Amino acid sequence: MHDPNMMPLLRSLVHWLAYALFQFALVLAYLLHSAAALQSPFRASEELHSSPRTRRIQPQPRLWSSPVTG
Repeated sequence: MHDPNMMPLLRSLVHWLAYALFQFALVLAYLLHSAAALQSPFRASEELHSSPRTRRIQPQPRLWSSPVTG
């Protein structure tokens, strides 16, 4: 069946692979975020010149205050 001495080694290998995969995901997320941040100013400039100007709408508060009547 299974060698009892192999289980700690296998567990250690799985732990190391999970850690490496997690680190890779963190680095990939950081690089994608950085690339988007570098691209953002140029894209915002293009969108500003290509889209027609529209009137800005102010957000409305969730709860309107009612007037106090005496």
